[in-house]
Amino acid sequence: MGDEEEDDDEEPGKTNKGEEKVGKDKEKSEPSKENKDSEEFKYSDDRLGVGSLVISGSKGKGTDEGNPSKRELGESSASLPKILPVTGEPIHHTIPLLATRIARHEDRLNDVVNVINGLPCGHITEDVNNLIIGQMAVESKVEQIKTEFSESMEFIAALCTANVTMGDVLTSFDHELEQISAQNFSLRRAIQESYAREWTRDRTIETLTTKITELQRRMDEVSGKP
Repeated sequence: MGDEEEDDDEEPGKTNKGEEKVGKDKEKSEPSKENKDSEEFKYSDDRLGVGSLVISGSKGKGTDEGNPSKRELGESSASLPKILPVTGEPIHHTIPLLATRIARHEDRLNDVVNVINGLPCGHITEDVNNLIIGQMAVESKVEQIKTEFSESMEFIAALCTANVTMGDVLTSFDHELEQISAQNFSLRRAIQESYAREWTRDRTIETLTTKITELQRRMDEVSGKP
């Protein structure tokens, strides 16, 4: 009986030792934060003509080189987010790699600045000033053309008004001509009637003259005159 109680007392201890061993094995099997997957970065910036930042992970052995200290970051790592919300990568790996990538592109940026500084700004400024002067001259010419066009439109409007007035005058002339034509026709008819009456009168006078002559002859015969 006593031996069984001692065995029972020893079993819990063995169990604790086994759990500690399993826990240690589990810790060994889990990778540490320092040995997580390494990242390959492709940095680019659209404004600099380099593209956009692409982060892709590949399994491998990582290092802690380039990790900023708390003093370099200016604040404790506890106050920083552990993972970037966009890429999902650990921030203590991403920040130094970004800094390294930016440093690599510093020479390229300097070359771009040198190219920009090497541009002939004086000639460009002169050309721009000439373009501005040319634009002002064109605008002045356009304003002059607008003024002439407005005057032309006013003149055309006056011509249209005069044309309408002339049309009214011509219509009145046509009406007067119609009346004159009618009066002319009436006058011609009256003249023809007058000619007819004159001819009739002449015929009547001739007839009366003949009759008077005949009557005088007869009277002379009756009176015995030769």
